[in-house]
Amino acid sequence: MFAISTTLDALRLTAALLLAGWLWQSDGEAGGKNQRALLVLAVFSDLLWLGAFAADATGAAPWSLNWGDLEALAGTDIGQRWFLRLDLALALGLGMVAGRGRLAGLLALPWLALLGMDGHASGIAGWQAVLVRFTAMLHIVTAALWIGGGLALARHRLAAPEARRLSRSYGEIALNAAILLVLTGGLQFLAIAGDAFGAIAPGYLALSGAKLALFVILLAVGAYNRYRLAPLLHRLPIRAGGAMSQSLLRAALVGVAAILLGSLLGGTEPGPP
Repeated sequence: MFAISTTLDALRLTAALLLAGWLWQSDGEAGGKNQRALLVLAVFSDLLWLGAFAADATGAAPWSLNWGDLEALAGTDIGQRWFLRLDLALALGLGMVAGRGRLAGLLALPWLALLGMDGHASGIAGWQAVLVRFTAMLHIVTAALWIGGGLALARHRLAAPEARRLSRSYGEIALNAAILLVLTGGLQFLAIAGDAFGAIAPGYLALSGAKLALFVILLAVGAYNRYRLAPLLHRLPIRAGGAMSQSLLRAALVGVAAILLGSLLGGTEPGPP
């Protein structure tokens, strides 16, 4: 069941992260078909994840779970966070249906941040737990504003004046996001793997290295967009706008791969058993 719960965790996190960043960067627009699809995917995969988690906790097969198993899980911290996420997702959906893009964007951030409290954050105690929870939530929200926001921006006609304004504001967000991701990622690694630094599990180290490599690629693409393509939007708007859209889409794909690796890291023990 570990592989199933990890896959579902990756699905819910990816969908929620892309949707949150998209809503935040969409300049008040909400309720499109693709946004609704991301919300449904995030909520449905979160529901299936809860069942897989309950099966792992009880040692039973998912199809043999009964209502008592789910009631027992509802009384735990993880279960309570799940119901809070469901409430926020319902409010978010209503905001999208009503076309309240800014409200939906505000609701999406705490909904997404709650996902950062699962994984390693729920398995440690003391000051490390506080640090990991805080940095994980900040890490996920920051990644959403960068990756999901870039996906939203790529769908605009970047040659238009309004799109150029959004591009400038997104450039500032991306720069600050890169700095925050380095800080929060480093703090998480030290808090989670610091005690086992001399004997970090090879699998955890490999996943961390792969995620770091993808992050370096994102930095390179972001620098190219900011210092090469963005200045050209004023002189060659049509040509540079198309190139910027393609570059942002490629960056979003790299970002999704980094999110998937992050989900795997959340379910991998950093040190020997």
